[in-house]
Amino acid sequence: MNKLIVLIFISFVATSSHDSPVKEDKPQSPGSVQEEGCYKELGCFKKGGNFFDTLDFLPQDREVIGVKFRLYTQKNKKNHVILEIDSIESPGDSLFSASRETKILIPGYFHSLEVYGDWMKDMKNALLEQGDYNVITTDWSGGNTLNYPQAVANTELVGAEIAALIKFLQKTTEVSPSAFHLIGHSLGAHVAGYTGERIDKIGRITGLDPSGLYFNGMPTVVRLDPSDAQFVDVIHTDTGSDIIPGNGIEQSVGHLDFYPNNGDTQPGCILQPLDVILRRGLIKGFQQLVACDHIRSIHYFLDSINDNTCEPIGVACDTWRDFINGNCIDCGEGGRNCAFMGFKADKLRQYKNETMNKKFYLTTRSTIPYCLYHYQVVVELANHPDSETQMGELYIIMEGEKDNLESLLSEGNERFQSGAQYSYLVTSKRDIGQLKGITISWSQSLLLFLDPDIWSMDSDKEHMLFLSSVKIIRLSINSREKKADPFLFCVDSKSPLRPGNKTSLLVNEVGSCMNP
Repeated sequence: MNKLIVLIFISFVATSSHDSPVKEDKPQSPGSVQEEGCYKELGCFKKGGNFFDTLDFLPQDREVIGVKFRLYTQKNKKNHVILEIDSIESPGDSLFSASRETKILIPGYFHSLEVYGDWMKDMKNALLEQGDYNVITTDWSGGNTLNYPQAVANTELVGAEIAALIKFLQKTTEVSPSAFHLIGHSLGAHVAGYTGERIDKIGRITGLDPSGLYFNGMPTVVRLDPSDAQFVDVIHTDTGSDIIPGNGIEQSVGHLDFYPNNGDTQPGCILQPLDVILRRGLIKGFQQLVACDHIRSIHYFLDSINDNTCEPIGVACDTWRDFINGNCIDCGEGGRNCAFMGFKADKLRQYKNETMNKKFYLTTRSTIPYCLYHYQVVVELANHPDSETQMGELYIIMEGEKDNLESLLSEGNERFQSGAQYSYLVTSKRDIGQLKGITISWSQSLLLFLDPDIWSMDSDKEHMLFLSSVKIIRLSINSREKKADPFLFCVDSKSPLRPGNKTSLLVNEVGSCMNP
């Protein structure tokens, strides 16, 4: 429902707007339609053009948009310094250091430090706790207000303003473009892309759920893309569905594209409207309702800075269904099939040309901390003369050095056939540590009468499962170094597993299970 509210809201503001005046060098004849606006420092901006004429707006005047840059360092975590390109004061006098990496935070639609800007304050604080950075927040609140199409048109000018700042810093401090990391949310992600088009070899751009409306399916010159920086990582959290579009872009637009929870509906974002408004106030409650999935990308990135215990790891997979069925847990040789989502994503930078156009999937919790531990469980059934197709549910208890994890493996009532192999994805909020053993059991379905292949069998035969082995692969930081070796649990295939009974197994050290 929140996507529908957003679309209605955007449609309303889109129909109530008109072109804003643009300061330009080129004179217009009386009665002519303004099609281009130019600035000596920033260049010219045209209406329509690369947006296939779907966007009939020019950027607003620079004074209207009023881009402001605030600098924070470990020496001035709370009291910012305004960075002004035309200021006589040099960046060196303003605490900026060319020897540090610079993080530039760029808000999106309807975000400023005063309105919904808590995330920039939180991220600034988290980054400065994590390392010695120059952190620059971008305020373009004069140009990202309610009129969404006008805000889209303004993004290119804001990108040019940031590019001008970077060129100024290059000129005055000799800082390298590779030292800049732009972190943009929503429209801010595309702003970062426009900046990257103007500055060669920007170090990194992180797109936090880049906006989809006006950008889906557009050419790379319009939207964020891998050519905008040496490394581009993207977190998609609100791609929407076939019925209701989301606020975020669906297509892959970076070197690494993460789709947590399939990139659409995020856990914890289906909320009761009245409850949210009562708990968070009218304005923040409304924001949470209409853009919870969209904003969650910010929280995932922020959590990846703050949480040093659990690494959010995405796995390359063809489809979300394949991932949740447990078919894509192995990181592969050299860890090429896995990547850290968020702050540490650039650790896979050396594989960036191999990871483009791939989708990296992972699941998360509904609340902070969002990171989950992921396991692949593969159950292999034995070919036994007394084995027949069964219907039911599998359960497992994974016994670790730190904790135990109990999980229902099969989704609903599953059919189990002799000699078949079944793969599952299991997640945990806790790190259970090194696996020591497992306990596996199953329950017979109460819906057997619905499956004629089962209830028509010889009723004198007992319902039993004959297991051959259980393999478990833990997705972890260590598995990136080499192809992960699974934990293997061997089962005596001559001993059946009856409904309601449990079988406890220890890790097999041989590496293979030999059953007659």
